[in-house]
Amino acid sequence: MPYGPFDKPLDALTSEDIDSVVRDSLPESLFLELKKDLAASEGEKTSRWAQGHTKSVPEGARDKIAREICAFANADGGTLIIGINETAESPGTPGHADEVVPLPEPGKLADQLKRSLGDVIEPPLGRIEAAAVLTTEENHGVVVLRGPPSPLAPHRVKGKVWHCFIRREDESKQMDMRQIQDMVLQREYSAVRLEQQFEREAERFANRLQAQRARSSVGQWLGWHLLVIPETSVALDLTTPYNTRVSPGALYESYRCSEPRKMGQAGELLRIESARPILGGIASSLSSGSGDNTRSLINLDLRWYKNGRFQLGVFYRAVEEEPPAIGRSVFTRLLADCFWWPAEVRARCGDPSIPFIMQTAIDNEPKMMLVERGGPGTVFGQPTIGGTHVSQLHALGAGEAFDDGVTAICEDIFNAFGADANSCRYTYR
Repeated sequence: MPYGPFDKPLDALTSEDIDSVVRDSLPESLFLELKKDLAASEGEKTSRWAQGHTKSVPEGARDKIAREICAFANADGGTLIIGINETAESPGTPGHADEVVPLPEPGKLADQLKRSLGDVIEPPLGRIEAAAVLTTEENHGVVVLRGPPSPLAPHRVKGKVWHCFIRREDESKQMDMRQIQDMVLQREYSAVRLEQQFEREAERFANRLQAQRARSSVGQWLGWHLLVIPETSVALDLTTPYNTRVSPGALYESYRCSEPRKMGQAGELLRIESARPILGGIASSLSSGSGDNTRSLINLDLRWYKNGRFQLGVFYRAVEEEPPAIGRSVFTRLLADCFWWPAEVRARCGDPSIPFIMQTAIDNEPKMMLVERGGPGTVFGQPTIGGTHVSQLHALGAGEAFDDGVTAICEDIFNAFGADANSCRYTYR
């Protein structure tokens, strides 16, 4: 259940989904908050919006919604539904969904809340989902807002005094100073642990590459390691077969360097269904090339984990009879496969806002050239220095932020070869 009762994107919700909340009498919980209406102004029983004054959301009503979203972000994420009345069986017990109370122009309300909440929550949330679901034919319905746990917590809500809120059971509580300090320390500790994960995996890969070099009597080996880790808690069911092969398909169609490059054939031979189980996930390996030590060889090691982590290891051998070079298309195709994974995790979790961190490392000790295979031996770039090149940690957000992160990673790779990456641009489809 991704932060609430709906296991689908909010824009796919229907009136039947809303009716099921009432029919099942869902209780308010750590992940669910129900509100009949926006907060009413002093002296009024219903909000100005419910009365038909839909020009703008009053600041007081907006701020109370912001507290709920802030509380979810500071805890484990959650869903807020505006337009469902809740009733409690007795004082001190969680309220249960009782009836749908449609609000006028829910689409307009959802848009205004989504835009305005960012003005009163600090630091800004990476993404707030908001959608309207019509429940009548008169353009009346409910508004559903959903937010994941935030890696930037604690967040606070603007006011005369800035306050932090956190979700506790079925309520949003104001945090005290001790709770805020503990959360700040936990965030810093989590960042350190994340960096340590990248460092450990890079070291393991370097050792495996050295072993490959030691076993091979011919050629020169280049190693490329890439690791993708979600910043929030993720739990995946990897026992269910994936219908999509590990390739960009229609999601990631072009990689732009000097010209658009179709990537639809990337990873066509590799399927997750054929993977072997490993601790905490599944893995698959693929080799391409000759095994008689007379031609170049590429070995791929791919690993997917239940916690949303993805790891790619590439071992490339260039034999002595050929120039020590690797084609640019190798990197572009494999990158497209890697960038497919965050989209798959987000789709499986029903949360398009899950943030990821990615890092890549290239061990180019023999100083291989990066070549454009379109022409005979055309050199696209040549390394200025050999050795290992480790990129910084790159954030992969959603939409344009995803494009920016991917472009930065590609630039790191080409710069490691001394290539001109100024025209390097990855386009998200």
